[in-house]
Amino acid sequence: MEPGTNGTPIRLAIDSDTLFVGGAFSTAGGQPRGNAASFDAASGALTPWNPAANNQVTAFEFQSGQVFVGGAFTSIGGATRSKLALLSRSTGLATPWNAGVSSGASYQVDVLDLHNGQLFVGGAFSSVANGAAPRSNLALLNAATAAPIAWAPEPWPGVHALLRDRGTLHVGGFFTNIAGVAHPYYVALLDPTYQLELLDAPAAERPSSLALATPFPNPAQARTRLAFTLPAAGRVRLGLFDVNGRRVASVLSGDWLEAGRHQRVLDTSRFSPGVYWTRLEFGGRIQVRSLTIRP
Repeated sequence: MEPGTNGTPIRLAIDSDTLFVGGAFSTAGGQPRGNAASFDAASGALTPWNPAANNQVTAFEFQSGQVFVGGAFTSIGGATRSKLALLSRSTGLATPWNAGVSSGASYQVDVLDLHNGQLFVGGAFSSVANGAAPRSNLALLNAATAAPIAWAPEPWPGVHALLRDRGTLHVGGFFTNIAGVAHPYYVALLDPTYQLELLDAPAAERPSSLALATPFPNPAQARTRLAFTLPAAGRVRLGLFDVNGRRVASVLSGDWLEAGRHQRVLDTSRFSPGVYWTRLEFGGRIQVRSLTIRP
């Protein structure tokens, strides 16, 4: 079985006898496919399913005859849909369902979890319902109507993993706070209220320490968001370096910033595709994170 894509697969999911592939690519199985495709799981044969997303796809979740799809796109299935859509499983066309996730270039839906008619949505975003419902990086929607449910734990800066197990929703990401409580990188939320459970992350950095998050989105095509936390006020350098160690962009050049959380948006469209490194310098300490820029 050699289905093959001409770019990076980011998410794989099996539903019945079909393998769904999301990522950053323009062909699959030798045929045009915009960032999402599906294959027969036994033979590897490409199916006709072709939602033609205009940016990368990073999440799938399934219900009868339909597929929830998340990513960095603003168009998919022949319709305008920002970061999240519900598609026909057979045709790939968008249904009328529309969550209205915030559409900024640095925003992205990274993970989905469907449970008891409710859809948990994690990633990097600021609102749903076309701005009417502020939600930072984690939201809960009515899976039938896309209406937001009144639950807003507000993790910052992003959520990238969800797992339900025996009445508990486990949440992972680069956040340092959630529901107003310091919980770096991991927290467990107790069903059915999904309030904070007293379960701490193992061996994580203290929330008062210097932290540079992985850029969002990553891979990036036009823009990416650089989020970081400072333990104290001071001068900050933030730059982008190529694989040879040469600085190709200066985002901050010794700027004075207060303690706390900060973010900057980096225009990546002017750089050649490839692997780069973001580098944060503060108080004699350095943190780096990799960034892939695609065509």
